Amino acid sequence: MIEVYDNEAVHEDIAAVVARQPEFAAAAAKVFAEIEASAAAHMQTGEQVASFSLSQGKVDWSIAPSTDHDAALEFGHYVYQDAQGRRSGREGARYRTWVHGTYIMRSVVSAHGGF
Repeated sequence: MIEVYDNEAVHEDIAAVVARQPEFAAAAAKVFAEIEASAAAHMQTGEQVASFSLSQGKVDWSIAPSTDHDAALEFGHYVYQDAQGRRSGREGARYRTWVHGTYIMRSVVSAHGGF
């Protein structure tokens, strides 16, 4: 008789075997390509597009940008202006304008059944 323990370690072992399958690598590469294409359509400098990376962990694939302002680009942020309308820091700003996020990663992942 075979006994299988239903615990986290067993789940991770199974996921580690499945994650090495070519179908999962292809699915991760497809999502990665869609994220890069979506980012390229939104960005002027290409900095964020170039910062995305795809890596395989023990049990899953990870796609992540690596700039200092990823969260601000994805979810939105304020731009601060002085009295003349020039960009300034938060201190001494007279106005602030909300810049909507691009939601690049959330929209692509959502289109593939995530979130």
